[in-house]
Amino acid sequence: MRLLSSVLLAGACALAGCADYMSHRDTVTLGAGDAMLANQALHTVDPFPPDAHNTKIEGDGRRVAAAMGFRQKPAAGGGTAELDCAGGRGNNPVAPANVDVSAGDPNKLDGDGDGIGCESR
Repeated sequence: MRLLSSVLLAGACALAGCADYMSHRDTVTLGAGDAMLANQALHTVDPFPPDAHNTKIEGDGRRVAAAMGFRQKPAAGGGTAELDCAGGRGNNPVAPANVDVSAGDPNKLDGDGDGIGCESR
């Protein structure tokens, strides 16, 4: 019995050295992560990989030119986009007040025919 008590006491003393509060770590528990590595990542000067600064992206110029030509085609009817006066019923872009329409009025901005569209009242 005395031998068993001595062995148990020696085992308990040996295991007491494995206590977490004596391990001198920056974390509260083993699963809390690594604060020192996280701080190093925050203080990195340039966190992007070297290839992230490559601005020479390869592309097919003919496809890009065709897409740009398609996007830049004038709107149907007169070559200009439809416009509305401020406070009008449409949802088209608003023309500036007192705009000169003497060269033509495809958007019918000049209600009284004097050559000035969207007249402020």
